[in-house]
Amino acid sequence: MLKGCSTILFVALLCFVCTIAKAQNTDKSFVWGINGHPLTQRDYSNNWDEQISALNDLKLSSYRLDVLLDPDGYAKKEQSFVKILNDLKKNNIAALPAVMQSGLNSADIDSIYQKGYKQGMNFGTRYGDYLSVVEVNNEGDNKIRLRNKPGKIKDGEYDTVKAKKFIAGIKGFIDGLKAAKPNVKVTLSVSFTHFYYLQLLKDNEVNYDIIGYHWYSNMGDIINVKPAFGNVLSYISKRFNKTIWITEFNYFKGT
Repeated sequence: MLKGCSTILFVALLCFVCTIAKAQNTDKSFVWGINGHPLTQRDYSNNWDEQISALNDLKLSSYRLDVLLDPDGYAKKEQSFVKILNDLKKNNIAALPAVMQSGLNSADIDSIYQKGYKQGMNFGTRYGDYLSVVEVNNEGDNKIRLRNKPGKIKDGEYDTVKAKKFIAGIKGFIDGLKAAKPNVKVTLSVSFTHFYYLQLLKDNEVNYDIIGYHWYSNMGDIINVKPAFGNVLSYISKRFNKTIWITEFNYFKGT
């Protein structure tokens, strides 16, 4: 999926995904989607009908949007969020909300988990009928990594205390969501070669379904990453045995 909503960007995505398909010798179909911010950025908040028209014109079938939640797990701009969900459903466009948790400030890991569980349960109960996939938070790897470490591949490159709290909140939310709506799948996003974040999720038995991969032009060629990984999509697929979606792709600092 792409930042923004233009024909030029869509063509770029088309070429990019076809390149991956060719490299991996697969003829699986792809779900075309785009990113937008109708609940969090002014440029997207006053032209919703135009966005729907553009999505239909480009024949996109998925719309990823960030959704800020209150401490109980409900959308802060609930009326607008529900309208978006209804409008997308009417146009046969799947909503992919990236929900941003709040209110998880406890020092106790179990308390954070329980609070996250309640949030997930409430979110799933209220909005789950509209959704088939939910993303919990965005790029958790970048929220817990140590900024002065370049690779983000090993345990020493992450803030382990922050990681335990962050992952407890995510795990709780997912478990609560799946208790309310067992058929809703969950994607968690990761960027570049921050593989250790995925290992932390595995070690903590986080019950998610899809790796949402984020890759920008400054990161190089996703199917030929040096020095040792080569095709990172194949690498993480074999290592973590998860479905992979590319949920962000674009030029770095520009379009």
